[in-house]
Amino acid sequence: MTEIKATRNPDGRGKHRPGLFAFVTVLCSLSSVLCLGQYTAPYCGIQGKLSSSGGLPAQNATLAFQPSQVFFVGGSSIVVTGNQCATDINGSVVGIGNPVSGPRVTPQFTGALPPSSYWVKFTWYDQFGTQSLPSPEVAVILSHTGELQIMPPVGAGPPQAIGMDVYIGTSPGTETYQGQTLTTTAQYTQNVPLGSSVTGIFISSGGLFASCPTAYVFTGGQAFGGTVAAGTPVCTASGPDFALSGVTALTGGNGYTSAPVVTTNLTPITTPTLTATLSGNPPPPITNQTACRVVCNDAGWPTGTGYNASLTDSSGNTLFSYPEMWQFLGPGSVYNLSDGIPYYHGQVTYPVPVLTVPYNHNPQSISSPLSLGVPGNYYPIYGVQALGVDTVTPAWGVDVEGTGLLGEINAVGGYLVNGLPPPNPSCLGSTDGIALDAYVPCLTSLPPLFYQTMEVNGTALTQRPTLNFDTYFQLVDSLFDGGFTAVNLQTTGTEPKVVTAASAGPSTFCAQWDAAGGLDAAAGPCVTSAQIDDYFKVTSCSQSSGSNLQVCAGTVTFTAGGNTTPTFPAMADTNYTINCTVFNFASTGSSTNFITVNTIATTNFGYTQNEVEGNGQSGTVPFTTTLMCHLHHN
Repeated sequence: MTEIKATRNPDGRGKHRPGLFAFVTVLCSLSSVLCLGQYTAPYCGIQGKLSSSGGLPAQNATLAFQPSQVFFVGGSSIVVTGNQCATDINGSVVGIGNPVSGPRVTPQFTGALPPSSYWVKFTWYDQFGTQSLPSPEVAVILSHTGELQIMPPVGAGPPQAIGMDVYIGTSPGTETYQGQTLTTTAQYTQNVPLGSSVTGIFISSGGLFASCPTAYVFTGGQAFGGTVAAGTPVCTASGPDFALSGVTALTGGNGYTSAPVVTTNLTPITTPTLTATLSGNPPPPITNQTACRVVCNDAGWPTGTGYNASLTDSSGNTLFSYPEMWQFLGPGSVYNLSDGIPYYHGQVTYPVPVLTVPYNHNPQSISSPLSLGVPGNYYPIYGVQALGVDTVTPAWGVDVEGTGLLGEINAVGGYLVNGLPPPNPSCLGSTDGIALDAYVPCLTSLPPLFYQTMEVNGTALTQRPTLNFDTYFQLVDSLFDGGFTAVNLQTTGTEPKVVTAASAGPSTFCAQWDAAGGLDAAAGPCVTSAQIDDYFKVTSCSQSSGSNLQVCAGTVTFTAGGNTTPTFPAMADTNYTINCTVFNFASTGSSTNFITVNTIATTNFGYTQNEVEGNGQSGTVPFTTTLMCHLHHN
């Protein structure tokens, strides 16, 4: 819906009255005297017309409401002790009665108001800025430049009035608004020239429109009692803007009229708002738009109260049939007295029930257990936003924060997830890690569990939650055969190899066992099985027969190209032993040969052969013996 607001130029004293000149929203019907927006809980609105015993309108009467007993609004500190409304000149129920006496005006000769004859009126206004009809006008002569001091009539003013609006003119019936007071007893001073009267009402853009409508309807409520004619503008697109035209003049029911409205270059906004600006100071309103409202009887405690309604005329006389007992129910409702009087039969209900529509939706408290129904016939609670146990600020749909058993939830029939029955057997699980929101298979049995202690050299280590393998091993999980983790040596190449913490050596070297039985760093070239125990033949050095104590020396080379049969690779080192014996002799007889090793190398060794001939040794020519040798690597 479109809202048309109205603002006003500053008055002659440089003051503004925010809100007083605002047009009401389209929710307020043009034909309605009252705006329903004022009738919100805990209030009930009262409209319609009241008549005197002769059938004539009860003009300018006082309508007072005294509760049958004091009550207060639930969830608040509002104590209802009474209220007062009034009737207009046509008998219509209003919130503030029209002033029946004019203001008290005193001329003073200090100020800048020009000398002249002046006519003064005032209206009462309420908390919504809505005004009553104006008072009778008072004439005063200011013979010299000065000011007018204006006071309301003697008394406190109507209970619902906030202050008075002052209207001044230089001839009868030409008064225009000049300013206001903030209380019903304060003085208003006019010490500057009067502001100009209204020359027109102009519509201007109040913001941006979201799109260009094909039709846009202006409607409005009262503006100082005037009416606003409705118009249907034509939308003409022009880039991002559009023009509105064809709106009829806004005509005030009190005689002022604006020029025809043409509004252009409105740029789109989300919430369209047009502002009607009054040019100059307006005259007094021609209708009393104040609203009569009382606290609804069912909005307070105790319930069942009513109002003693009295109606007195402007002279203080009570009209026929009054006082009467009335009752208003349903916060936010509007009662039209023209359709009937809501009589009350005087029954107060105890104990005090819970209110269905508490004022401002304030919290309510029950200081006792609450039962809904009787055993076997209980009633549900539904439409609840949250339930809090031992907390006033539940953070979840059901928030249980009690202690002991009051911090637990018991369900005789069990629990359901999303209203679905679980498979049997099932356990509660989580799909998001935040809440238990799904059924999962239960683990009903476990195999025997062993928690073994790790030892180093027979000494137990402290038990730890995990067993860590370093990078020399590889671990592979298997889901078969009940599931296990395989631990293997880390491999390089195509065959597994032993990996130790020892420093790496040349590729041809081999590791060796240390004294503790572990593998140590590589110590030297690897020794093959053929190099551990080797037997071979070799032709020894030559000796002459027939001589006693002969000595010769030679070298045995057992690598390829050497003089042994067979040959073989070099030893890894010189850490080996040699044992040689004479295999045969060239002649018969007895003799003894001694073989002595002189030098040892990885590819050969040197020896000395000593012969001691025995008796009967024959042969006088040199001979060569064959040696049989055995090499053993430690």
